[in-house]
Amino acid sequence: MRLLSGNPGMYQHSVEHSTEGETAQHEPEHGEDTIARVKGLVKAPLKRSRSTADGTDEDSQEQLQDQLLESGGPEEEQRTDNTSLLRLLEEGEKIQHMYRCARVQGLDTSEGLLLFGKEHFYVIDGYTMTVSREIRDIDTLPPNLHEAIIPRGARQGQSQLKRTCSIFAYEDIKEVHKRRYLLQPMAVEVFSADGRNYLLAFQKGVRNKVYQRFLAVVPSLADSSESVSGQRPNTSVEQGSGLLSTLVGEKSVTQRWERGEISNFQYLMHLNTLAGRSYNDLMQYPVFPWILADFDSEELDLNNPKTFRNLAKPMGAQTDDRLTQYKKRYKDWEDPNGETPAYHYGTHYSSAMIVASYLVRMEPFTQIFLRLQGGHFDLADRMFHSVREAWLSASKHNMADVKELIPEFFYLPEFLLNSNNFDLGAKQNGTKLGDVILPPWAKGDPREFIRVHREVGELEGSNK
Repeated sequence: MRLLSGNPGMYQHSVEHSTEGETAQHEPEHGEDTIARVKGLVKAPLKRSRSTADGTDEDSQEQLQDQLLESGGPEEEQRTDNTSLLRLLEEGEKIQHMYRCARVQGLDTSEGLLLFGKEHFYVIDGYTMTVSREIRDIDTLPPNLHEAIIPRGARQGQSQLKRTCSIFAYEDIKEVHKRRYLLQPMAVEVFSADGRNYLLAFQKGVRNKVYQRFLAVVPSLADSSESVSGQRPNTSVEQGSGLLSTLVGEKSVTQRWERGEISNFQYLMHLNTLAGRSYNDLMQYPVFPWILADFDSEELDLNNPKTFRNLAKPMGAQTDDRLTQYKKRYKDWEDPNGETPAYHYGTHYSSAMIVASYLVRMEPFTQIFLRLQGGHFDLADRMFHSVREAWLSASKHNMADVKELIPEFFYLPEFLLNSNNFDLGAKQNGTKLGDVILPPWAKGDPREFIRVHREVGELEGSNK
């Protein structure tokens, strides 16, 4: 199906005569996957008609075929791709804009198309738009005719995501944020009122056009003074402009938090959103801090300052001896010319491996961990098996470990249990790994650990 552009600023696809008298086509500019009109990509409403022997509506089938034949795609395989795509659209839908995209989930990406219709937008996996502006099933394309949005090797192994077709009504969209992906400003994250949120990556130069398209079809994104995340919807998380006012303004997240309108947990989640962190990207997963330092007592003494982690310092500076060692290492690594080395204590607090290691007892994170580890679990002595040992490693004993926590430590007791009975191995001292060993004050109950941990995190003075 040929897709014709009605906007000269998009999809420049001109024809000129070469010096040898032959016709030469210009390639579209890199990353320009936008179209203003899609000829033939219209799904007409169904009407009453007689049925054929196989139960389909004869008139509807003829009508659909007419639309596809109009598009100028003579090849049978191409018509099949178009038919498959049209069947996924709402009845009477008319697609007005189309972009190639890659849906990001965990370590996986699934390439497809982002379609903007009259009242809905669609994220359809498994289809692409070729250089010649034909809609094709990715699996049927030769490698030389398809350039992936996410280069091969950028992620671990082949994508394990199942193909999906997701439909969103414009009226249900609550937030759209610009995001970084693979350290590049190439993605947006869309939040729907029904709880769904998608992280979509695009080719270079396309992301901002997609973002503006969302603002055009969902005016409330630009008009609303407050969003679900507590920020103005058009606040950029990539630039300093506007971000400070979002944090400290009258209707800001910080003001609402200080007035007690939102909990400490909600406030930290808002900060993660403002920082561009997402559950969809393990490399930018939400980060929560260690808040306790006592994992030995039978009962927590909340009046003793030593019960709490020092939130004024990063994990690399929780003890004086540890801070001294990091300063010495910093000095030893200093460039002879006096330039500052690119090393900072306490900054490497989150990664895909850290997230997967915490959640290794739960699927799909078990499989994610195995993919990152080459198909096997790590040595048992290095696995996450005790909350106390994890704290001592990150705050005192291990100079290579400065990791913080993830939100699940405050609401999800199941991740502490080896309910699937995975064989995680045994430590050198013979201890077989199973459920995570909890501190004494948790009474051996993961739910009690989460309850106490969350309660401590919501103490009135914990924001000081």
